[in-house]
Amino acid sequence: MFYGYHRVSTKEQNLDRGVDGIKLFCEKHNYPLQNIFVDKISGKTFDRPRYTVLKEDVLREGDTLVIYELDRLARNKKAICDELRYYEEHGIRVMILDIPTTTIELPEEADKMNKMVKKLLSLNQLEFGNGQVHLEHFDLQQVVQSVLSSSEILFRQKEVTLSYDGDHPVYVWADEYMTEEVVMNYVSNALNHIDGEKIIEVKIVSCDGKARVSVFNTGKPIPEEDIDKIWSKFYKVDKARTREYGGNGIGLSIVKAIMEAHNQAYGVKNYDNGVEFWFELDEKTEN
Repeated sequence: MFYGYHRVSTKEQNLDRGVDGIKLFCEKHNYPLQNIFVDKISGKTFDRPRYTVLKEDVLREGDTLVIYELDRLARNKKAICDELRYYEEHGIRVMILDIPTTTIELPEEADKMNKMVKKLLSLNQLEFGNGQVHLEHFDLQQVVQSVLSSSEILFRQKEVTLSYDGDHPVYVWADEYMTEEVVMNYVSNALNHIDGEKIIEVKIVSCDGKARVSVFNTGKPIPEEDIDKIWSKFYKVDKARTREYGGNGIGLSIVKAIMEAHNQAYGVKNYDNGVEFWFELDEKTEN
């Protein structure tokens, strides 16, 4: 079932723009919109009669909540994250049609929250097909090298031994920005979970028209019962360690969404001394 929600801050404001926007969007995509719940009340409070009914009594697992603008849900990023996390945990999808820039910043941990909300919104766009994949011809080796260079300070701080022998171009067809996001998430994940010998090994291997990028880090293997769950939003294998480095459990779900938007393979493999994450792209010989 699809339900809409829209809010304005005062009784004098008009609800029509948001309500009409939700209706038009659902009509355009043939989504079976059941009802739109509206409130005329400040976004600083969650004491909203219609939103409470929608959240607690109407929405069920498998439903989709359509919101016209992000700040109609809440007015600060912590509250937004809390609400999105609630819906994720209850199996309710949230579709945000417009993302304004006026959402109030938090004075504390603002940078962390900014990054988390940005990742959640990127993921939201990808999951609902709004994050378009722009295929282009580019050198995958340069993208990987750029990510590794930008992480050089972190490698030194954590006393990591980096192994990467990318010394020749590897041209692929893919979205370059999204590909960089995947590599960044894999490298960040490796840095956050590295242990033991503190080795990170990055490879690009060409085979049968595919270019495979792999990022291996020494450390504890992922428990087998968690392997299939790590791609889900907010899932954390080691919650204590995740809190230690400030992780939010979103990075790998973004990888999943990007690779599925490309219709390309990705995965993870355990070794006795660590973990390897990988993804593939279509290789393209330079003209």
